Amino acid sequence: MALGMALNGAQDSTFAAMRSVLGFGTGGVSEPALELDEINTAYADLLGLLDGLDSAVQLDVANSLWYRPTFPFRPAYLDRVKGAFDAEVEGLDFDDPGAVDVINDWVEGATNGRIERMLDRIDSSEVMFLLNAIYFNGDWRVPFDAALTHDAPFALEDGSSKTVKMMVRDGGDLRTAHHATLELIDLPYGGGPFRMTIVLPAPGVSLASAVDRLDVQTWDSWTSGLASSVAPVTMPRFRLEWEKQLRDVLEAMGMGIAFQPGQANFGGMLDEAFDPQAAGTDLYITRVKQKTFVDVNEKGTEAAAATSVGVGVTSAPVPVTIDRPFLFAIREQLSGTILFLGAILDPPAN
Repeated sequence: MALGMALNGAQDSTFAAMRSVLGFGTGGVSEPALELDEINTAYADLLGLLDGLDSAVQLDVANSLWYRPTFPFRPAYLDRVKGAFDAEVEGLDFDDPGAVDVINDWVEGATNGRIERMLDRIDSSEVMFLLNAIYFNGDWRVPFDAALTHDAPFALEDGSSKTVKMMVRDGGDLRTAHHATLELIDLPYGGGPFRMTIVLPAPGVSLASAVDRLDVQTWDSWTSGLASSVAPVTMPRFRLEWEKQLRDVLEAMGMGIAFQPGQANFGGMLDEAFDPQAAGTDLYITRVKQKTFVDVNEKGTEAAAATSVGVGVTSAPVPVTIDRPFLFAIREQLSGTILFLGAILDPPAN
């Protein structure tokens, strides 16, 4: 969503590159592309769907745009972002040493205190920050029994193992699917729209081999084969934090032009009276940063994230033991939206 807000100010080849990377089509004959109004409607519809979908799950999605009031931003651009993304749009004196704290306080509040420091600095050349924050807190529909949590080995990819805390639930109200080289375990939260889906490769099969196959079609084929099961489940309890600068990833995906001064075109952000190529108005993305927090325990899952952009056949219900590297997704099943996605190779011994 943060990049979607930036897309609203992109033009020409910059817009095309970002639209393609964000999955809205290339515009070719075989892959028709959505127009900007259609893209914004999709974002707005998703926000509307997620808001209050399950009263038993807390899901907060928030967007904001912070800009230098002295810079000639186009009011229509700011209004479009505010409307389509339900974003808080604020002018902020970036030269004030307290500006970093203002933005960090917004992120901390939007993630219920789980993402405490998104920015360390604001460079003199930066004129806008676009932020998306998400907070998820859901109890398992069938909780794990804390009295049954025990120490058990978890196999690592190098052939060794480590002792971790394993949670246990007797079964009921889950879905599973078995494929040739992996199995899926689907555990519901609250009323059911939100679920954790775990991809567990078969013994001797690397998690990387499953990840390498992962695209939209493969994911859909895996999840479409899920069927009700009453299998007991044993899985590790884990809590983790992760952060990464995403420029290299996004450049590799095809939107490198957006990061290039003199090549990027974000003229749609500028007031109509200004030439996009005029001195001092040459906009480009300086950085894209992601921070994530996930806590999976016997009661349920708490997760938060923030992104900033400087501008098969069902088996019998045999026990499921997740004691080797696995992929997990926290998702909303009605729209197919993946809220969090991670790989657990070496769970903390908590």
